[in-house]
Amino acid sequence: EGMGVVASTFQKFAVAPMPNFSAPFKSRDFTLLYLTNLFEFFASTLSKLSALQWLYESAADGKAGGRALGALGAVTLVSQIPSIALGGVLADTFTRTKLVARVQTVACAVAILRWILCATGALQPIWIYLSVGMLEITSRLESSARSSIIASVVEKDALPNAVTIVQI
Repeated sequence: EGMGVVASTFQKFAVAPMPNFSAPFKSRDFTLLYLTNLFEFFASTLSKLSALQWLYESAADGKAGGRALGALGAVTLVSQIPSIALGGVLADTFTRTKLVARVQTVACAVAILRWILCATGALQPIWIYLSVGMLEITSRLESSARSSIIASVVEKDALPNAVTIVQI
């Protein structure tokens, strides 16, 4: 009789089965979207770190390096504010997949241009500021569209897991 009480108590407080976190990856499109998110994250992180390092090292002394990095923060802030609002408008106006692809193409071109300028020794602080500003704008323009694509690439029952996976 004691086991019956334990079993009925357990059933009252039973937790729903564990969600299948791999379910969204059954969709080829979700897998590709996730991989592009992952690569974009690593690429943008490396880009920001290299820009910070280049600016700091290019300054003649510590004070100038601090001002250069502070100016980079200002460029980032000024470029983010309008592009966040514009990104939502563009995501509602244009085909989201094409918007993401085009904006990522622009970001790739900016990164390649900055690499060429660095490799040839022609990189100047102004190019760092312009490229970081442009990369911030492209990132904000496509983030709204990228987030809304998730619902169209996974099954309805896998959507909560897909959103969780992308946010991690």
